[in-house]
Formats: sequence, structure tokens, C-alpha cells
Amino acid sequence: MLGRLSADVREQLLAEAFERVLPAHSFPYNASDPPSLAVIVSGLLRTYIVSGDGREITIRYGRPGDVLGMSGVVVGPVRRNVQVLVEARVLFLNPKTLRSLAHKDVSVAWLMVEELAALLEDLWEEVGGAVFGTVPQRVASHILDLATAEPGRDGLVAVVTQQELANAVGSVREVVQRSIRQFREEGLLEVTPLGIRIKEPEKLSERARSRKPRDAPGPRSTT
Repeated sequence: MLGRLSADVREQLLAEAFERVLPAHSFPYNASDPPSLAVIVSGLLRTYIVSGDGREITIRYGRPGDVLGMSGVVVGPVRRNVQVLVEARVLFLNPKTLRSLAHKDVSVAWLMVEELAALLEDLWEEVGGAVFGTVPQRVASHILDLATAEPGRDGLVAVVTQQELANAVGSVREVVQRSIRQFREEGLLEVTPLGIRIKEPEKLSERARSRKPRDAPGPRSTT
């Protein structure tokens, strides 16, 4: 986002910015906190919501270059929570300054629109997966989303517990365990001390692919 701003606007934002290192498994933002705006420099975070009975569901993963909190700049406090999955460096910006700049500069306002539109597309995809996808499909998709290269080996590992996966897909641990066991029996992955190592990425992707609503047949929308 910062690279798409003019030098003058970027300098104004960075003049008030500060950087923090967020440890893994920490919770830097809760639904009751005031709005914040941040750019992820490194690491992996997830944004999630919590139901009235305490169940969680992930609505977005944040990776380097992603912006967190843009909707809060526009509408104020939002009902979301953020968890750090992999230690992260995050650059915090002043949301009031960005909002003020957007009122004066149409290019800044348009950039905010683009960021919010991209966020909306991500949310529609997650909603489609949660509504139409089976639990195994959603589990496979989240494992792939979280996978990173395994140091010193030729493979991908998702550093996540089965309880964290259950939270991510909005299910319970026992149901997720059955999905993991099924994928292990099919030779698609294995559980290691480092996390879940993917042995057959393409085949696991095939298991997750049908969760996306764009793949499902149906009438063509005119909206």
C-alpha cells in the first residue's frame, strides 16, 4: 500500500509510524480495542470473529505487505480479533492521519477503496467456503493457506495445532481430527513435531478446490 502512495503522503504517514515485533500466539487486537491500522512487514497473522457461544472462525490470513484495519479507518471499531501465528514485524500507522489525507486527496481515497474491495473479495471467498464447503475441504484449504517452506527440507509445513484448525474452520477438534486422519491415510500429509507437513500439495489442493463458490455450477448473476 505504501508504495502506491505519493512520496509526500507516504512521508506524512511514516512520520507518525512505529514498528513492533509481535510474538507468535499473541493477540495484538481484540474486538473491544479502538481502531488501529497496520502493515505487515513479516510473519503471519489471522483475523477472526467469535460467536456468542465462543466458537471462532478465521475470515482472513495476513501476510507481508497486507494491510490490517482499513475498515476501521472508515467506520470506526469493528468486531474482529487478530492472532499472531508466526512471529511478525508490523508497522503501525495513524488511522486518523490516513482518514484526514483521504478527505483532501482523491488518490488516497481511491487507494482505500481498492484495499477495501480486495478485502471484500477475500471475505466473500471465505463465506462461500464456510457455507458450501465440507469440513475436510475447509481443513485442507486452511492447511494450504498456512503452509510455508520447511527449513532444510523439500516440503511445506503448516505450523498449526488441530485445535487452531478447528477454530479456523468454525468446527470442533474431534471433527478436524477425523479429517486429518483421513488425509494421513491417503498419504497427503503427516503430523510432525514442527506441524503438519504436506506430502502431496497438488492432491490436497484438489480436495480443497471445490470449496470455492466460483467452481460450483449455478445461474449466472447479472449483478
